[in-house]
Amino acid sequence: MNGNGTSTRRGEIGLGDLAVALATLDIATETHLRGLGRCLGLGGLSLGSVGTLKVAADPRWRHRRPPPQSPEPQAPTGLPPLPPPPPGPPAEFLETVMASLPPVEPSDAPWPDGRTQPARVAAKAAAPPREPLFPRRTAPGVLGAAIATLRPGPRPDLDRLIAHVVRGRPFREIPRLPMPSQSRGVQVLLDRNESMTPFFADQIDLAHAFIRVAGSPRCAVFEFLEDPAAAGACSAADPPVAWRPQPGRPVVVVTDFGLGDSSGSAPRLPQQTWRRFAVRLKRHRCPLLAVVPRAPAEWPRWVERHFIALHWDPRTRAGPANAPTWPAGSRAPCHPCTAPPKAIAKVAGWRSLRGPRWATPAWFCTASPSVQTRCRLGSAPRYPRAPACRSACAWGATAIV
Repeated sequence: MNGNGTSTRRGEIGLGDLAVALATLDIATETHLRGLGRCLGLGGLSLGSVGTLKVAADPRWRHRRPPPQSPEPQAPTGLPPLPPPPPGPPAEFLETVMASLPPVEPSDAPWPDGRTQPARVAAKAAAPPREPLFPRRTAPGVLGAAIATLRPGPRPDLDRLIAHVVRGRPFREIPRLPMPSQSRGVQVLLDRNESMTPFFADQIDLAHAFIRVAGSPRCAVFEFLEDPAAAGACSAADPPVAWRPQPGRPVVVVTDFGLGDSSGSAPRLPQQTWRRFAVRLKRHRCPLLAVVPRAPAEWPRWVERHFIALHWDPRTRAGPANAPTWPAGSRAPCHPCTAPPKAIAKVAGWRSLRGPRWATPAWFCTASPSVQTRCRLGSAPRYPRAPACRSACAWGATAIV
C-alpha cells in the first residue's frame, strides 16, 4: 500500500483484455500470438482457439443481430386422410402344375400369300343429292319477284301523260311506267332456333339463291336466335356486324314463327315482338317478306296481318301477272274498277291477298276490286273503269302463284 492508503496492485488479466488486444493489434502469425500471450500471462494460445474471440471483439460485429433461423416446416392441414396400405401377400400359395401340351398337327390349309390382292369391299350406295326447297329452275323467278322494287322504266306512261295534258297540268319530267328491279338488293334474316334445325342446310341454299339473284354486293345475310331485330352477321375474317334496316331495301325473314317446336324447350316468340319488328320496317319503308317452310294452313292469323308470307315449297312457281291462277283454278277476269292503272300488290300464293298489306314492290296485277281497294300509290292518279286494269295486266309484272 502507498501513503494514501490505496493499493498499487494491478487488476487481473482476463479474456476481455485478450479480446481487446486482438481487436487492436494485427496478429497474423503464431509467433506474434504467443508473444501476446506471454505479455498477458496466458499460454497455449493458437490462431484456431482465438479466432472466435477475435471476431467477437471486432466492433463491426458488436451490434449485428444473429441471422434469423427458418422455421421448421409444419405438416399441411386440411388434406384428406391417406388411403389404407394395400394388403400384403397371402399366407398360402396355390401349387402350380406345369404340363406339356400335345404338339399341334399340321393342317392342309394353304398359307396366305402376301402377293394376292385383298377382296374388294362393295361400296355403299351414295345418298341422292339433296334437292333445294326452291328448285334451281324456278328459284330465280320466284325470288326475283319477291325482292323486286319499282323504278321508272324506259317506256313513257301514256295515260298519265294524256291526263296531264288534258287537265293542263305542267310536268317537269315525262312520267314513265314503273318496272321491277333488284337494284336495291335484299337483307336475308335466317332463323337459327331449334325449331328450324331440319332446315339449316336449306337456309344456306336459299341464301346462296338470293345472292345469285341480287348479286353478292347487294345481298347481306344475317342470323338470329330469338328476336329478329337483334340479328347479326359473323364471319371468321370480319368482326360481328349487327343488323340495321336500310330504307327502301327489302327484308326477307326465313322462319317458321316457332310452329315446328313441339318439345316446348324454348318459348315461342310472342306476337307483339313480330309486330314491333314489322312496324319498324314499315317506318323505314322496307318491304317485308316471310319465307315459311310450314303449310299455309298452319300459319297463325296474325302472320298475314304483319307479313307478306311465302310458302317455302318446291311447288311455288312464278308466272305472268296477266294470267294468275286463283285457288279455284279459274282465270281471274279483268274486272272494271276505279283503281289507278298501276295499282299493284305483292302477294304470296294468293293467300296474302286477304291481308291488309298495301303497295309493296315486286308486283301482281290487282284484277280483283277487293284487292284494288287496299292498294295505294300516292303519286298515281285514279282512272275510271276497265282500261286501267287492262293496262296494268299488259304491263307484264311477275306474280307468285
